[in-house]
Amino acid sequence: LVEELRLFSVRLEAAGLAVDAPLTPAQLAQAARIRSSPFADEQHRALAGSLAAGLGVSVADTAPMAAEEAWDHVRVDGAVHRTWWVEGWPRSEVPAVWMDLLLLGGACTRTVTVVFEPVAPSQSARAVDEASVALESAEASKSKRGFRVRAGERRAREEVERREHELVAGHGELAYCGLVTVSAASIEELEDAGADFEQSAAHAGLQLRPLESRHAAGWVSSLPLGRTVATRRRGL
Repeated sequence: LVEELRLFSVRLEAAGLAVDAPLTPAQLAQAARIRSSPFADEQHRALAGSLAAGLGVSVADTAPMAAEEAWDHVRVDGAVHRTWWVEGWPRSEVPAVWMDLLLLGGACTRTVTVVFEPVAPSQSARAVDEASVALESAEASKSKRGFRVRAGERRAREEVERREHELVAGHGELAYCGLVTVSAASIEELEDAGADFEQSAAHAGLQLRPLESRHAAGWVSSLPLGRTVATRRRGL
């Protein structure tokens, strides 16, 4: 694992990114505690400066004390959280700063999580074949019945062909999933913050879908633990 971390850091630095050392167990626990209850600043500062934290033995002490999940939020210690799945990303060209509204818009406390996973070449090839066959069958059926093929369907066919060309050229695919967690000190504040954030996301061209009844899992996704998204991103 240490060697994999070193190689990954080398690749990031080669790409021009600044890479810090991995978090210690105490730092990781502290970061998770801050994400869980971001409004207990005084307590966080006290824990961060404690002797136990310096020795790296405060993991259990900084863990959340309690969590209670409801249909539209989860309460963890002194904060409530609501998570949205990014169901749709911008479909047209956007400027380089298009995420400014998502990351900086409004005054709410939010965590944006994007998970990337490499897709096996064989799995990508099967997906392209299935999509190509489905589109060809739909086009043949429409032509046989005298219906025209719409622009959106032609574009979908072009995208499948582009994917196939990229795979043949040796470019691998990445599956990805975007989640956004908004945190507040009370339900009332969460309602206001959530409404403001949904508006900012809409202006950024995103379609959001709240993870109703699964906000605890959404909150866990916002923690700096590097967890994957369970198979199958499209099923979220």
